Amino acid sequence: MQVSTLDTLSRGARGEILAVGDRSGSAGRLRCMGLREGVVVEVMADCDPTMLRVEGCCLAVGRELLRDVTICRCGCEKEDAASQALARSLGAKRRGPHA
Repeated sequence: MQVSTLDTLSRGARGEILAVGDRSGSAGRLRCMGLREGVVVEVMADCDPTMLRVEGCCLAVGRELLRDVTICRCGCEKEDAASQALARSLGAKRRGPHA
């Protein structure tokens, strides 16, 4: 398990939020934007502000605020397994039921 902060992820990387700290006094704001424990986020653009995909929405959040969000880079195993199952399912549908 690789634990780091959300500001360290590069474009295309995903992670599951483990904790939202309050060093900057903005934990409440971050949670209102959807950055809560257990949520999987994807970095769309790693500039400042950083563009994130959170539960189907795109957010722009300053890197300073993202330093308060602890993530696990390997926390997306559940989502990866679901994506792989969906891909297998779609492949089976394309080949037909008797392939």
